[in-house]
Amino acid sequence: MKKPYFDIHDPDHVIFLVIAAAFVERLIMFFWLGSGALNDSDDVGYVQCGIEFARSGTISMWSAYPTALIMPAMPVVTGIFSMIFGEGNAYIDAVRICWIILGCITVYFFYASSCFFVRKWLAVLASCAFLLPNWAWSDNAFLTEPPYLLFWMINFYYSLLISEDETADKKHILCYVLSFMAALMFRANILTMPLFTAVYLFIIKKRKLRTYLPHLIALISALLIFIVPWSVRNYRLFDEFIPLTSGSANPLLLGTYQGSTAPSDDTLDYETNVYSVIREEYAEYFGENGLLKDPIRGAEIANANDKLKAQYRLREWFKRDPKGLIWSYLFSKPACMLNWVWCWLPIPALYYTLHYISMFNLILCVLAVVLSLVLRKKRPEVLFLSVMYLFNIYTFAFSFASERYAAMSVPIRYIIAVIGIEIVCQLAAEKKFFKVESGK
Repeated sequence: MKKPYFDIHDPDHVIFLVIAAAFVERLIMFFWLGSGALNDSDDVGYVQCGIEFARSGTISMWSAYPTALIMPAMPVVTGIFSMIFGEGNAYIDAVRICWIILGCITVYFFYASSCFFVRKWLAVLASCAFLLPNWAWSDNAFLTEPPYLLFWMINFYYSLLISEDETADKKHILCYVLSFMAALMFRANILTMPLFTAVYLFIIKKRKLRTYLPHLIALISALLIFIVPWSVRNYRLFDEFIPLTSGSANPLLLGTYQGSTAPSDDTLDYETNVYSVIREEYAEYFGENGLLKDPIRGAEIANANDKLKAQYRLREWFKRDPKGLIWSYLFSKPACMLNWVWCWLPIPALYYTLHYISMFNLILCVLAVVLSLVLRKKRPEVLFLSVMYLFNIYTFAFSFASERYAAMSVPIRYIIAVIGIEIVCQLAAEKKFFKVESGK
């Protein structure tokens, strides 16, 4: 009998209904937000950097001058759109439509990744989380998150795929390397992924290191092919070794204000400990009138100022209240990131509803961890995903705790949650509450 083109009983087919629903929802959000919709955040800078790249080929941010504050993909990709659609709303909307498509592809790779951990129908259930309004909204945002999350998810999928293949298929390795580099071009956060890939391969799956050595060399080579010329470019422009970006200073500074015992500005001597130091260190770039001789240095000097200011604030905070600083960075900031939902729509009822859904998801995750430890069911997988998630949360919490930064790690929680659901179903089946058929 000929297999039907679409089988409602096959989760590999049903997932495309979820993706179609996600696409329609994102289009509705697109028209509801309106043409040229922006959030008056980093998206304004990204719109400008695309226009500037289309005009002059310059990698910039917030100005016409070159910068190392961001990775090059956003100016290049949005610049191509600006070359085609101009500099108005058509340009912004074209990028948003592209991001919507990327967001829908992300749903598929999330489903494919989830299938490595749970039954396919549970993977479909987990994928339905991308139908929440916050994801429809974020895929409409003119920011780095939609493309970065797609390439991160593809990279995660191929991490799992090569771990199942003892022969280390070259096509899978190539896709892993390419998705890694694509994600890196948007954001440097992907740099830790090879570490987790190695843990999964060699500790959980117990693969042999020598099988993957040539592929590791290929990954390092691809990384160096980008880093060497990019670093040379940055050194030539800014007289500083910047292998990736110098954009971490401002989030680091903002993070020093997050805490009930953080020192207030009026109790600190910025003039002596920050501003005078910066003027002395960068004296050659200032004229007698105190103005910059070369405007290209403005953003980098401001970045150095933020970094020194953050370091000064942290020193003073530790002197005055070390317990408060430790509590903020180890507990309160990470705890806030666990349930904040990234959705800047001015609808309080929606935000609080999403917050409660996030809390429920967190409860399922905790349940999954406890059950996996106690019952020894999928313990390595749950611990691996949990450590991966917490590592990402703490990485951002050590700078600026934000719902936007936390959002990129939330898909890991969805997988942990459905693992917990599967363990509960297995327990119920063992107690003969109902039967769980093998297979899908």
